[in-house]
Formats: sequence, structure tokens, C-alpha cells
Amino acid sequence: MDTTSIGCSGIALLLISVVAVGGCAHRIPGPVPSETDRASLRTVGIASGTYLPEASFLVPAKGAGQGALIGGAIGFAAPFQGMAGGGPHAIVIAAAMGVVFAPAGAMIGAASAMPLEEARTSESALRMALAELRIQETLRDRIIAEGKRTAAIRSFRPVDRGPAGPSEKFDYGPLAGEGIDSVLEVQATRLGLQGKAWGSDPPMEFFLEVKLRLVRVRDDVALWTRAVEYRSPARRFSEWADNGGWRLEEEFDRAYKEIAERTIEEVFFLVPLP
Repeated sequence: MDTTSIGCSGIALLLISVVAVGGCAHRIPGPVPSETDRASLRTVGIASGTYLPEASFLVPAKGAGQGALIGGAIGFAAPFQGMAGGGPHAIVIAAAMGVVFAPAGAMIGAASAMPLEEARTSESALRMALAELRIQETLRDRIIAEGKRTAAIRSFRPVDRGPAGPSEKFDYGPLAGEGIDSVLEVQATRLGLQGKAWGSDPPMEFFLEVKLRLVRVRDDVALWTRAVEYRSPARRFSEWADNGGWRLEEEFDRAYKEIAERTIEEVFFLVPLP
């Protein structure tokens, strides 16, 4: 077997990825509210973002052109992985091999990418499905319901105002006049489907990224913040889209439930999110 065919085999392996299987919410670690702060939470407003979360359809490459660019870059980089730590002479050899492998990688990438029309159609279908969902309000309402179910000694009220974007710091000071002492702010910032496998109709995970913030109203001090990400097991896009996207709606329900339960646990019962 010649050098080029060996290179193509190696590049082909690099272009094939394994999709991680999840199904749980992960968070950025941080301290839970202190016992003193938790005791002060009596009437809690639950606010949500007032914007549509960013919707993403993420695959390694969309269309032959993008596939060729990415495949060529992978092909050029492949020899360097095998010669890491080999010194200047090895770097020169790797560069020369990369020049040979890059065109092969480009061809493999172009052939392996999700067809452009399929990518555009799938992305459009996803965005249309998400536009019909009240994601921010539904997540807020699920947290209220969970709070009333498990932390009923406190009062939970919906707040019909909140950040107009993920970077806005909203002022909840006027709520003090309504008897609200703190606000638990929940923002769904980004969501969509993501796959690591190349080709048509790849397995894809559903993901939902959420920012959480507990604010004391009287002085606008943040008592607790979190960034949480929920990821589902992978399904092929055709499965997600089947029968009006019922599986996607089902996964949203799981995400809402898990994020709501774990948020209430950590804020009001001092149980850190895993």
C-alpha cells in the first residue's frame, strides 16, 4: 500500500467521530446559597428571559465545500499528530506529508459532509419547530410548579419581565414594592441539535443551555449563579423530525423537569447540582 493510501485511511478515521450519549444536566461548579441567604428567601419572584434562545444545528460540515475545507485541514494536520515531540526534522517531514494528505482529506471531507440541501432543510425545520414553543416561559413555569411542590413554605410568583438578551443585567428593584424579596432568574440562552458524525442523517444530541441567577431585590446582589447544560441521548435527525417532532417536545419536557428539580434543590435545600 502506498503512502497516499495509508494517509487517506488515517484521514478517514479522523473524519469519523463517536457521538457521546448523555441525558442529564451539567453545571459549572460554584457555592450554594448560604444558610443565612436561604433563610431570607420568603417571597420569590421567578423571572425568565424575554427573548428567543439562539437555535443551533451543529454538524461537522454542511455541504461539499465546507467538507473539503475541513477535511483538507484535518489531512494536513494528521501527520503532525503522529510525529509530536520528534523535533525539527520530524516537523519538516510532517509538513511535507501534510501537503500530500491535504488534497486527500479535502476529497474525503467533501464526500463525507452532510449534503448542503439536507443541512439547510433540516436546520429550517428545526428553527420552525422551536419558534412555536414558549421555551422561556415554560421553563419559568416549571420552576414555579416545582417550588410550590417541594418548597411550599415559601411563596413563588411569576415575574412578567426579565432580560431582553443573555448579557443584560435586569434591575428587579421595583419589585420590592410588590412584596417580593428575591428573584430567581432563568434564561434559556442556547439550544438545538448537535452531531459529531459525518454524512447524511447523522445521530444528533438535543442540548439546552440555561443561565440561572438568584438576586436579592433590595440591593441587587446576586446570591447565586449557575450555568446549566442539558444533553439528551443521540438520535438521527429523521427520528427527531418524525411525526411532527414529538420526540423533540418530549426531550424538552425532560430538560424542563430536570433543570427545575435540581434548581429548587440547590437554591432552597442546599443540595449542589451534580
